[in-house]
Amino acid sequence: MRRSAANTRKTDRLAEIKQLAASIEAKGLLENLVVQPAGNGETDSMYDVVAGGRRLAALKLLAKRKKLARDHRVPCLVLGNGTGAIEASLTENFMRIPPHPADQFEAFAKTGDGLSTDAIAARFGITKTFVDQRLKLASVSPRLVAEYRAGAMTLEQLTASRSPTTIRSRKTSGSSGAMPTCRRRSFVAC
Repeated sequence: MRRSAANTRKTDRLAEIKQLAASIEAKGLLENLVVQPAGNGETDSMYDVVAGGRRLAALKLLAKRKKLARDHRVPCLVLGNGTGAIEASLTENFMRIPPHPADQFEAFAKTGDGLSTDAIAARFGITKTFVDQRLKLASVSPRLVAEYRAGAMTLEQLTASRSPTTIRSRKTSGSSGAMPTCRRRSFVAC
């Protein structure tokens, strides 16, 4: 297999390949490649990858590192020649959006049961610091997370709600020692 010229991702096409390779090594290839027969008189076994060029690059990196056999079978969706390779590539790349940060930290918390932050970071090819930040957010009040999901708070505000100074100042404010009720969009100022 080889990357197709019809693959629409031209800029940053190798972005975060090490992270993707780490994910594939940990969980396997979760999405198939979309391929077409090479169609230039080469052998029947040659295919052009029209969608999944980054996944192909990550697989090749794993093979180069001897983490994956060079003849490892890869799931592919085979398109016929002339069936809109550019459109298939554009659709696959254009329709993706990353998960909301709230979804990320909830998923990391569930995934992380019994795993170290180093292990989670290695599985997803991300930094330990990123995992630590997301896991800290998993312990934020569900009410604040709901505010964040609704767009009433920014990620920075939600993160500030976890800072030791904010927590300490909330605990010491008021004569009864009870935490003050925070108004929407103004919790940092409580």
